[in-house]
Amino acid sequence: MSHSDSLQLGGEGGPAISAGNLAESELFRRITLPQKNIKFMPPTNDALTYDEIKTVEWWINQGASFEDPVSAMDVTGNIKPVLLRRYGLDTDPKPWYETVKMTPVDSAQIVALEKIGFKVKTLGASNPLLDIKYSGEDLTFEKIKELEKVKDHITWLSLAQTNVEDEWLSSLVKFSNLTRLQLEKTTVTDKGVTHLSGLKHLEALNLYGTQVTDECLSDIEKIESLKRVYLWGTKVNSETVKNLEEKNEGLDIIVGEG
Repeated sequence: MSHSDSLQLGGEGGPAISAGNLAESELFRRITLPQKNIKFMPPTNDALTYDEIKTVEWWINQGASFEDPVSAMDVTGNIKPVLLRRYGLDTDPKPWYETVKMTPVDSAQIVALEKIGFKVKTLGASNPLLDIKYSGEDLTFEKIKELEKVKDHITWLSLAQTNVEDEWLSSLVKFSNLTRLQLEKTTVTDKGVTHLSGLKHLEALNLYGTQVTDECLSDIEKIESLKRVYLWGTKVNSETVKNLEEKNEGLDIIVGEG
Protein backbone atom coordinates (compact mmCIF):
# COMPACT_ATOMS: atom_id res chain seq x y z
CA MET A 1 0.00 0.00 0.00
CA SER A 2 3.00 2.30 0.39
CA HIS A 3 3.76 2.55 -3.34
CA SER A 4 1.61 2.73 -6.45
CA ASP A 5 3.62 -0.01 -8.24
CA SER A 6 3.15 -2.59 -5.50
CA LEU A 7 -0.49 -1.56 -5.07
CA GLN A 8 -1.17 -2.24 -8.73
CA LEU A 9 0.77 -5.51 -8.61
CA GLY A 10 -1.48 -6.81 -5.85
CA GLY A 11 -1.07 -10.14 -4.08
CA GLU A 12 -2.10 -13.77 -4.39
CA GLY A 13 -5.64 -12.76 -5.30
CA GLY A 14 -4.48 -10.61 -8.19
CA PRO A 15 -4.32 -6.83 -8.64
CA ALA A 16 -5.62 -4.76 -5.77
CA ILE A 17 -7.25 -2.38 -8.23
CA SER A 18 -9.02 -3.03 -11.51
CA ALA A 19 -9.46 0.31 -13.23
CA GLY A 20 -13.12 1.03 -13.84
CA ASN A 21 -14.24 -2.23 -12.21
CA LEU A 22 -15.22 -2.20 -8.53
CA ALA A 23 -16.24 -5.87 -8.51
CA GLU A 24 -12.71 -6.96 -9.47
CA SER A 25 -10.92 -4.47 -7.23
CA GLU A 26 -9.75 -6.35 -4.15
CA LEU A 27 -8.88 -3.11 -2.40
CA PHE A 28 -12.45 -1.84 -2.58
CA ARG A 29 -13.86 -5.21 -1.52
CA ARG A 30 -11.63 -5.25 1.55
CA ILE A 31 -12.44 -1.73 2.76
CA THR A 32 -16.18 -2.43 2.49
CA LEU A 33 -16.21 -5.79 4.31
CA PRO A 34 -17.74 -6.01 7.82
CA GLN A 35 -15.10 -4.91 10.33
CA LYS A 36 -15.20 -8.30 12.05
CA ASN A 37 -14.10 -10.06 8.86
CA ILE A 38 -10.46 -11.17 9.04
CA LYS A 39 -9.81 -9.68 5.59
CA PHE A 40 -11.19 -6.28 6.46
CA MET A 41 -8.88 -3.37 5.66
CA PRO A 42 -7.21 -1.56 7.21
CA PRO A 43 -6.44 -4.22 9.87
CA THR A 44 -6.70 -1.66 12.68
CA ASN A 45 -9.44 0.23 14.46
CA ASP A 46 -8.87 3.15 12.08
CA ALA A 47 -11.50 2.24 9.47
CA LEU A 48 -12.05 4.46 6.45
CA THR A 49 -14.81 7.02 6.77
CA TYR A 50 -17.83 7.12 4.47
CA ASP A 51 -16.30 10.04 2.54
CA GLU A 52 -12.99 8.20 2.10
CA ILE A 53 -14.71 5.05 0.83
CA LYS A 54 -16.82 7.06 -1.62
CA THR A 55 -13.66 8.77 -2.86
CA VAL A 56 -11.93 5.44 -3.50
CA GLU A 57 -15.05 4.15 -5.25
CA TRP A 58 -15.20 7.22 -7.50
CA TRP A 59 -11.46 7.08 -8.22
CA ILE A 60 -11.61 3.43 -9.33
CA ASN A 61 -14.67 4.06 -11.49
CA GLN A 62 -12.81 6.98 -13.11
CA GLY A 63 -9.92 4.73 -14.14
CA ALA A 64 -7.78 4.69 -10.99
CA SER A 65 -5.12 6.99 -12.43
CA PHE A 66 -2.11 7.77 -10.26
CA GLU A 67 -1.13 10.78 -12.40
CA ASP A 68 -4.29 12.60 -13.51
CA PRO A 69 -5.47 15.55 -11.40
CA VAL A 70 -9.06 15.75 -10.18
CA SER A 71 -9.77 18.33 -12.89
CA ALA A 72 -9.15 15.67 -15.56
CA MET A 73 -11.85 13.39 -14.16
CA ASP A 74 -15.63 13.46 -14.38
CA VAL A 75 -16.69 14.99 -11.07
CA THR A 76 -20.31 13.85 -10.75
CA GLY A 77 -22.92 15.45 -8.51
CA ASN A 78 -22.58 12.78 -5.80
CA ILE A 79 -18.84 13.14 -5.33
CA LYS A 80 -18.74 16.97 -5.45
CA PRO A 81 -19.84 17.49 -1.81
CA VAL A 82 -17.52 14.69 -0.67
CA LEU A 83 -14.45 16.28 -2.25
CA LEU A 84 -15.39 19.66 -0.83
CA ARG A 85 -16.18 18.37 2.66
CA ARG A 86 -13.26 15.97 3.04
CA TYR A 87 -10.49 17.65 1.03
CA GLY A 88 -11.63 21.25 0.56
CA LEU A 89 -11.72 20.79 -3.24
CA ASP A 90 -14.37 22.99 -4.85
CA THR A 91 -14.80 21.46 -8.30
CA ASP A 92 -17.57 23.76 -9.53
CA PRO A 93 -16.46 25.75 -12.60
CA LYS A 94 -15.20 29.20 -11.65
CA PRO A 95 -16.08 32.37 -13.55
CA TRP A 96 -13.10 33.46 -15.62
CA TYR A 97 -12.55 36.60 -13.53
CA GLU A 98 -11.92 34.44 -10.44
CA THR A 99 -9.08 32.59 -12.15
CA VAL A 100 -7.14 35.62 -13.42
CA LYS A 101 -4.09 36.66 -11.41
CA MET A 102 -2.37 39.99 -12.06
CA THR A 103 -0.97 43.02 -10.31
CA PRO A 104 -3.38 45.92 -9.60
CA VAL A 105 -3.68 48.72 -12.13
CA ASP A 106 -1.90 52.00 -11.34
CA SER A 107 -4.20 54.22 -9.30
CA ALA A 108 -3.33 57.18 -11.54
CA GLN A 109 -4.96 55.39 -14.46
CA ILE A 110 -8.14 54.90 -12.46
CA VAL A 111 -8.21 58.58 -11.56
CA ALA A 112 -7.75 59.51 -15.22
CA LEU A 113 -10.73 57.37 -16.25
CA GLU A 114 -12.89 58.82 -13.50
CA LYS A 115 -12.07 62.34 -14.69
CA ILE A 116 -13.64 61.62 -18.08
CA GLY A 117 -16.80 60.14 -16.60
CA PHE A 118 -16.19 56.47 -15.91
CA LYS A 119 -17.08 54.92 -12.58
CA VAL A 120 -14.36 52.45 -11.65
CA LYS A 121 -14.37 49.77 -8.94
CA THR A 122 -12.22 46.73 -8.27
CA LEU A 123 -13.87 43.37 -7.63
CA GLY A 124 -12.37 43.22 -4.16
CA ALA A 125 -9.25 43.42 -2.05
CA SER A 126 -7.95 40.13 -3.44
CA ASN A 127 -9.06 40.64 -7.04
CA PRO A 128 -7.69 43.69 -8.89
CA LEU A 129 -9.88 43.25 -11.98
CA LEU A 130 -12.11 46.23 -12.74
CA ASP A 131 -15.85 46.85 -12.88
CA ILE A 132 -16.32 49.93 -15.08
CA LYS A 133 -19.52 51.83 -15.84
CA TYR A 134 -20.41 54.85 -17.92
CA SER A 135 -23.69 56.74 -17.73
CA GLY A 136 -25.02 59.51 -19.92
CA GLU A 137 -25.27 60.60 -23.53
CA ASP A 138 -21.83 62.19 -23.79
CA LEU A 139 -19.83 59.03 -24.41
CA THR A 140 -17.32 59.29 -27.27
CA PHE A 141 -15.10 56.88 -29.15
CA GLU A 142 -12.10 58.73 -27.73
CA LYS A 143 -13.29 57.84 -24.22
CA ILE A 144 -13.71 54.19 -25.21
CA LYS A 145 -10.15 54.23 -26.55
CA GLU A 146 -8.92 55.47 -23.15
CA LEU A 147 -10.18 52.18 -21.68
CA GLU A 148 -7.59 50.36 -23.76
CA LYS A 149 -4.93 51.58 -21.34
CA VAL A 150 -6.34 49.17 -18.74
CA LYS A 151 -7.86 46.68 -21.19
CA ASP A 152 -6.44 43.57 -19.50
CA HIS A 153 -7.92 44.57 -16.14
CA ILE A 154 -11.49 45.20 -17.30
CA THR A 155 -13.78 42.25 -16.61
CA TRP A 156 -17.19 43.95 -16.14
CA LEU A 157 -18.18 46.82 -18.41
CA SER A 158 -21.49 48.67 -18.55
CA LEU A 159 -22.29 51.09 -21.35
CA ALA A 160 -26.03 50.72 -20.76
CA GLN A 161 -28.28 53.66 -21.63
CA THR A 162 -25.46 55.54 -23.33
CA ASN A 163 -25.06 56.82 -26.87
CA VAL A 164 -22.55 54.08 -27.73
CA GLU A 165 -22.32 53.38 -31.47
CA ASP A 166 -21.76 50.08 -33.28
CA GLU A 167 -18.27 50.92 -34.56
CA TRP A 168 -17.06 51.93 -31.11
CA LEU A 169 -17.46 48.34 -29.97
CA SER A 170 -14.57 47.33 -32.24
CA SER A 171 -12.23 48.47 -29.47
CA LEU A 172 -13.60 45.88 -27.03
CA VAL A 173 -12.09 42.89 -28.82
CA LYS A 174 -8.80 43.84 -27.13
CA PHE A 175 -10.33 43.35 -23.66
CA SER A 176 -9.02 39.83 -23.09
CA ASN A 177 -10.56 39.38 -19.62
CA LEU A 178 -13.99 40.89 -20.30
CA THR A 179 -16.62 38.56 -18.86
CA ARG A 180 -19.72 40.76 -18.57
CA LEU A 181 -20.89 43.43 -21.02
CA GLN A 182 -24.01 45.53 -20.59
CA LEU A 183 -25.35 47.35 -23.65
CA GLU A 184 -29.02 47.47 -22.75
CA LYS A 185 -31.20 50.36 -23.88
CA THR A 186 -28.74 51.58 -26.51
CA THR A 187 -29.02 51.84 -30.28
CA VAL A 188 -26.61 48.95 -30.86
CA THR A 189 -27.54 46.83 -33.89
CA ASP A 190 -26.43 43.51 -35.39
CA LYS A 191 -23.42 45.32 -36.85
CA GLY A 192 -22.21 46.16 -33.35
CA VAL A 193 -22.50 42.55 -32.20
CA THR A 194 -20.15 41.42 -34.98
CA HIS A 195 -17.32 43.17 -33.10
CA LEU A 196 -17.90 41.01 -30.02
CA SER A 197 -17.48 37.55 -31.55
CA GLY A 198 -13.74 37.57 -30.80
CA LEU A 199 -14.19 37.89 -27.03
CA LYS A 200 -12.92 34.59 -25.67
CA HIS A 201 -14.09 34.88 -22.06
CA LEU A 202 -17.36 36.80 -22.29
CA GLU A 203 -19.93 35.02 -20.11
CA ALA A 204 -22.84 37.48 -19.93
CA LEU A 205 -24.12 39.87 -22.61
CA ASN A 206 -27.07 42.20 -22.10
CA LEU A 207 -28.69 43.50 -25.30
CA TYR A 208 -32.11 44.26 -23.83
CA GLY A 209 -33.93 47.04 -25.63
CA THR A 210 -31.41 47.33 -28.47
CA GLN A 211 -31.99 47.19 -32.24
CA VAL A 212 -30.63 43.67 -32.78
CA THR A 213 -32.45 41.06 -34.87
CA ASP A 214 -32.08 37.34 -35.62
CA GLU A 215 -29.02 38.25 -37.66
CA CYS A 216 -26.96 38.80 -34.49
CA LEU A 217 -27.40 35.20 -33.35
CA SER A 218 -24.73 33.82 -35.67
CA ASP A 219 -22.15 36.11 -34.03
CA ILE A 220 -23.44 35.34 -30.55
CA GLU A 221 -23.01 31.64 -31.27
CA LYS A 222 -19.32 32.24 -32.04
CA ILE A 223 -18.69 33.35 -28.45
CA GLU A 224 -18.21 29.89 -26.97
CA SER A 225 -17.75 31.18 -23.41
CA LEU A 226 -21.22 32.78 -23.26
CA LYS A 227 -23.59 31.49 -20.60
CA ARG A 228 -26.32 34.15 -20.56
CA VAL A 229 -27.63 36.57 -23.19
CA TYR A 230 -30.48 39.01 -22.55
CA LEU A 231 -32.49 39.79 -25.67
CA TRP A 232 -35.93 40.81 -24.50
CA GLY A 233 -37.36 43.96 -26.02
CA THR A 234 -35.51 43.30 -29.31
CA LYS A 235 -36.49 42.06 -32.76
CA VAL A 236 -35.05 38.60 -32.14
CA ASN A 237 -37.54 35.78 -32.76
CA SER A 238 -38.15 33.51 -29.78
CA GLU A 239 -38.40 30.40 -31.95
CA THR A 240 -35.00 31.12 -33.50
CA VAL A 241 -33.57 31.55 -30.01
CA LYS A 242 -35.00 28.19 -28.94
CA ASN A 243 -33.25 26.45 -31.83
CA LEU A 244 -29.97 28.12 -30.91
CA GLU A 245 -30.23 27.06 -27.26
CA GLU A 246 -30.90 23.46 -28.30
CA LYS A 247 -27.66 23.47 -30.31
CA ASN A 248 -25.60 25.10 -27.56
CA GLU A 249 -25.85 23.35 -24.21
CA GLY A 250 -25.15 25.68 -21.33
CA LEU A 251 -26.28 28.83 -23.17
CA ASP A 252 -29.28 30.55 -21.64
CA ILE A 253 -30.96 33.21 -23.79
CA ILE A 254 -33.63 35.35 -22.19
CA VAL A 255 -35.99 36.75 -24.78
CA GLY A 256 -39.46 38.30 -24.78
CA GLU A 257 -41.32 41.49 -25.17
CA GLY A 258 -39.95 44.62 -23.47
